[in-house]
Order: sequence, then structure tokens, then C-alpha cells
Amino acid sequence: MWKLARASARAAPQALIEGGWYGNDTLWRTVHDLADITRNYGTGGTRRARSRTILTLVDAVVAGEGEGPLKPRPKSCGLLVWGEDPGMVDVTCATLMGFDWRRIPLLSHLCDAQARTFSGFDGHLEFQAPDAQLEAFVQWGGGEFAPPTGWTGHIELASETRP
Repeated sequence: MWKLARASARAAPQALIEGGWYGNDTLWRTVHDLADITRNYGTGGTRRARSRTILTLVDAVVAGEGEGPLKPRPKSCGLLVWGEDPGMVDVTCATLMGFDWRRIPLLSHLCDAQARTFSGFDGHLEFQAPDAQLEAFVQWGGGEFAPPTGWTGHIELASETRP
């Protein structure tokens, strides 16, 4: 049996290692649970009377593309994104990178009722940056990030829907 498995592994095309592919429908649940726990539960697992405010900061002065987070290629962006809603921050960054948040389970499930415990994202995204800032973003190549191998061809935004 071992020799058969080894022989078929040699003959297979480049395999996707770990869970880094578009069809993985597991990790988003863990991330959502952790965000809910962080925002709504205290020591010992007791539910807090009031949700914590969590500041989410994305340092994209030099971002990463391709095989991140372990082997990204650096991409100079000169951008900082922050907010008090982790879901909205992630959807904003994915959109600015040229990815369709609706095709990324971690983000598309933010519209589920269960996600209301930690994110107010309702499926609507509107950019309100001053025109000069949005123009600067476009000039550095925003919306042209390479996805990881296992996601290529599955999450890119159509050019007419990019900000």
C-alpha cells in the first residue's frame, strides 16, 4: 500500500499543500469563533454584558502577495487600513487587492446571522476615501495582487467591479 501511494504522489501534478485552496470550507468557522470569543467573552468563558471594541490595523506599507502568509512576495503599497469592525477591514483590504470577497468563505460568511456577534458587515461596501487618496491607491497598482496558487482563477474581481 505504501509503495502505491508513493508512486501515485510522484505521478500527480503539483499538489496543493495544507488547506490553502479555494475549496477549503473549514478554517473560516474557526476564525469567526475566535473573533466572537475575543469580542464577547471574558475570562472563564462568561459572556460579557457589553462587547469589546477591537481596533484592527493592517500595515500594508509593504504588503505581501502570492504565497502568503508564509512565503509572500513583498509589494510596496504605502497603505494603512484600520477600523473597529474586523470583518469590514478584511473585506475592504480584499477588495482593494482586487479580490472578490463573495468568493472567499472567511469573508462571504460575514453576511451570515451568526457573524453579527462580532461584525456589522451587511454585504455593502462603499469607499469614502477622498478622490486624491483613491487616485494614489490606483497609481501604485492596487487591485493587482497575485493570489496564492490554490486561489488563482477563483477569487479575482472582474475589472469592471474594481474600486
